[in-house]
Amino acid sequence: MLAVARSRRVRWLLLLGLSVLFPPAGCGTTTKDYQEYRHITTSGTFSARDKPADETQITDAELSQKGYVNIGAIDISSVKPPDIADIKREAARRGADLIKADISSRSGHQQTKTCLDLLSQSNDMTGGGGNNFAECEKYSVETATVTLSIVKGSLWRHGSR
Repeated sequence: MLAVARSRRVRWLLLLGLSVLFPPAGCGTTTKDYQEYRHITTSGTFSARDKPADETQITDAELSQKGYVNIGAIDISSVKPPDIADIKREAARRGADLIKADISSRSGHQQTKTCLDLLSQSNDMTGGGGNNFAECEKYSVETATVTLSIVKGSLWRHGSR
């Protein structure tokens, strides 16, 4: 009987230690009122360029007159500031010679809900099991304002190259 009690105590200590090291799923949740995404798309398959695309502010009409063709779009929204050098390299891998990009920002909110009492338990006696499950009764809710970087633009390729 004493050996059974000790093995249960050891099991509980192991389970409690594991729940502290690896909290059960659902102990912390994050809700965002914004969406992060990164889309650099082309209207077809084009051969990659050797050097990163250049950035321009020339109008679409002027680019067309100079022999450039619009081949795709840039649509990025992220809490990380944009890395224009990375965007230029990605555009060149997709076959663009030039990019036109407008960078702006907007505010969003992120709410984090974290369980404060991980060690509370509830008993589930259904199915003849008698299992103990971690259950949260107290939560800490934090709301933070985040700034999103928005990059919208187009990819251009010179028609004669």
